[in-house]
Amino acid sequence: MILYTSVLFSLSLLLGGLYAQIAIFFSHAFVLYPLYITLKYKCRWLTVFLISSVLVSILWHCSKLWFYNVKFLQLDVIHQNLLIALSIALILFEQLPQYMLGVLFSYTIFLSVFCLDTIDHVNIYLIFSGLWVVALMFHIVYIYVHHKSLPTYDLIMLFMYSSIAVCLYGLASYNYNVIHSVWHVCAYCALYFSFKLAFCRERTDFE
Repeated sequence: MILYTSVLFSLSLLLGGLYAQIAIFFSHAFVLYPLYITLKYKCRWLTVFLISSVLVSILWHCSKLWFYNVKFLQLDVIHQNLLIALSIALILFEQLPQYMLGVLFSYTIFLSVFCLDTIDHVNIYLIFSGLWVVALMFHIVYIYVHHKSLPTYDLIMLFMYSSIAVCLYGLASYNYNVIHSVWHVCAYCALYFSFKLAFCRERTDFE
């Protein structure tokens, strides 16, 4: 279902024009997929954070069109990158250790100060997002070396949507409305599969 809807929506954006401008807001509807996982497993704090990240993203896109303010961009970047960190941390740990709360809290403060800065023309938030992905890759290797397993289909879909999202991120300048709308779709679909991987085992650390 998620594969079909994401492909159909992305193909429909080829119509371009006004539809593409509206689609950048409609594409946020794909958050319903990861939201379903958080509601199914009654992870209320993650549900609230996911909803707030969508509202912040919509606020940024409204700002980009009508009342530009770089602070809204910064707020959006912080939310989206913290979502990446959270989704990966939940996969890394079957029981989220308390010290990770300190790590994520410190990471949030760091992003709030430095996220829009660059190192050799590369945004700092992109570098740190890459480090989270590297940590996930090492974890997957560790899992298979120790003869454990993660749902293969979910893992493949996670990396497929994530890879497409990364590629699209660098192409947004060519046709922002269309490409960024598809990026929204891929990002939320990737989040859905990351949450599925995180909740594929019985968790008690959210109670």
